[in-house]
Amino acid sequence: MTWIGPKGQKKQATCVPGQKLRDIARGAGIPIRYDCQEGTCRTCEAMVGGSRQKICQARMPNKDVSIKYNIRF
Repeated sequence: MTWIGPKGQKKQATCVPGQKLRDIARGAGIPIRYDCQEGTCRTCEAMVGGSRQKICQARMPNKDVSIKYNIRF
């Protein structure tokens, strides 16, 4: 998977399908903003393979994806 930051910076991470995106981000040193940790505040919302998802709740899909994080919708 590829993490893409708000300024276009990219970082590759290795992961397993079904793994929590929050855990992958922490392991890769990706600075995701969180508030509620429950998926209600939408602070951690990111574009995962072209769709909006909450990083604190989402899991890695069964395919390679790019995730744009810390962006404003």
